[in-house]
Amino acid sequence: MRYRPALAIPVLLVCLSLSACSDSGAPDFTAAGFVLVAANGDSVPAFIATTAGCNQQILAGSIALAADHTFELGGTVRLDCTSSGGAITDQVLALAGTYARSGQRVTFTIPGQSSLSGRLAADTLTATLPASPFTFPVPVALLFLERPSL
Repeated sequence: MRYRPALAIPVLLVCLSLSACSDSGAPDFTAAGFVLVAANGDSVPAFIATTAGCNQQILAGSIALAADHTFELGGTVRLDCTSSGGAITDQVLALAGTYARSGQRVTFTIPGQSSLSGRLAADTLTATLPASPFTFPVPVALLFLERPSL
């Protein structure tokens, strides 16, 4: 059988990339950024809830996962209190912490708070924020799509 160096490099790269995806303790992920496309099944901007005469909407969001297993989650939430005589205000939410990945399951840990579970499959990341008096009065299911590399 004749050796074909032009085929050897692509085969080697495929083998290396497949072995890097295993749970063997080797690095299994490189940095990636995701943009929020839906909340509770609705495209963003998405209505979430009404509290104390104010409508809550998620306008935008993103999450960045780093190869060192840290993450940054950010978003903009609009509070529209005009129906009760108030104003419209936009608030920026930011969370940071670490994440662990096992197969498609991702667990996000935020210091001083409970952890969040999510799922990462291909270019889609899903996670649910639990109801909280500090964010939303109802759980919010988030759907992110991977941003193309620039």
